[in-house]
Order: sequence, then C-alpha cells, then structure tokens
Amino acid sequence: MNRDHWILLLMWVLFGLLHSLLAAGGVKRYFTSLLGRYASYYRALYSLLAFLSLGLVIAVQFSVKSFYLGSFPVVKYLAGLIVGVPGAILMLICIRKYFFNHSGIKAFLGRDEGPKLESGGIHAYVRHPLYLGTLATLWSIFLFFPLLSNLLACLAITVYTLIGIHLEEKKLLKEFGGEYAAYRRRTPMLIPNFLLR
Repeated sequence: MNRDHWILLLMWVLFGLLHSLLAAGGVKRYFTSLLGRYASYYRALYSLLAFLSLGLVIAVQFSVKSFYLGSFPVVKYLAGLIVGVPGAILMLICIRKYFFNHSGIKAFLGRDEGPKLESGGIHAYVRHPLYLGTLATLWSIFLFFPLLSNLLACLAITVYTLIGIHLEEKKLLKEFGGEYAAYRRRTPMLIPNFLLR
C-alpha cells in the first residue's frame, strides 16, 4: 500500500465520521438552533454537504493509480452480476425515494413534514435496503475491477455501514419507540426475509 492508498482510506474514514457526526441528534439540534427560523433547511444543507464530500472522495478514488489484485472470472460473472445488478437497482430505487422524502428538498416546497417510520414496500423485507443495495453494488464493482483502491473503499464503507446501522437504529428507537422495536423484531437488518426463508 502506498501513500495514495492511505490518503484514500483516510478520506473514506473522514467521510463516514463527518456523515455520522452531522446526523447525530445533539449536533443536529445545535445547528438547527443556530439556523433559527431556517432550521427546516438543515437536512437539505446536510444532504448537499454529504453529496459534495462523497463526490470529492469518489474523484480521488478514481484518480489513484492502484494495484491489480488478480482475476476471478467465475466469481466475477456469477457473484458480480447476480448480486451486483439487483443491488444497483435496489440502490437506485432507494436513492430516488429517499431523495424526495429525506434529502430536505420538501423544506423548499413548503411541505416539510415530521419524521415517518418506513415499514412498507421493500422495508417490509429488510430494515436498511439502501445499505444492502450499496454494499452489494460496491462489492460487485470490486469483483469486476479487483484493484487495491476498490478493496479499501469496500472495506471502509462496509465497516462504516455496520457502525452507522447501529447508531441509526439507536436513534430510530429513541424517535419511534415501541413502533420501531416491533418493526425491528419482525424485519431483518440486511438479509431480506425471502432469502432467510
């Protein structure tokens, strides 16, 4: 691993820390109090910052000259396509849905509603479909392009996702109480119900 790989890994870690820190309840309350009457725009500002910082890390990801770790043609086409294509579709569906409901754009439309627990649709099968789609897509990309830089990104994002799920679930339990606890008991975290059966 050379200096560029360490920088890339550090950037993924910093992205995860920033993303989680700004989503934390205490930090969110602090900044919304600073924003005063513009507090409803916090989520939109958070989403914009997350988008820009992710774009920066991805730009560095693709600019790093990396080591090729070998070819796995059978794994690439079997796991890569079977897991990657549905993962990418799931990720795009979730991004489309979350963009309108959770990006803060509703504040600009004058329709900023309170939080609502998502438990229908794909959420009836898995609690974190966006994370599932993201991980499936990322690991499939690594199988197709087995570069050290891609492996580092997959490892960093997987660790961040697992930690992020734990923090997010604590926040959801606090926000929705027994409703979320019941939902969590009947719905798996990342492996959908139909696969577990």
